[in-house]
Amino acid sequence: MIRHHHEPDCAPEKFRKITGLIYLSDLITHWQNGEVDFYQFDKDVLSFFHITQEEQLKIISEKLDAAFTE
Repeated sequence: MIRHHHEPDCAPEKFRKITGLIYLSDLITHWQNGEVDFYQFDKDVLSFFHITQEEQLKIISEKLDAAFTE
């Protein structure tokens, strides 16, 4: 899973969901730090997790921040 977290579509089928989640988690961290833009996220991974707009990513990011700062 870690091997393919930068290219989740290359992971074996049975590991794609968790690999996509690791990819998304990694990219959210980079996005929060201003290192990547929303357009750089893999559209297939976003689609898999039903994320279609940057606003949704902001909401997820805010919830993660709140969860880890309490």
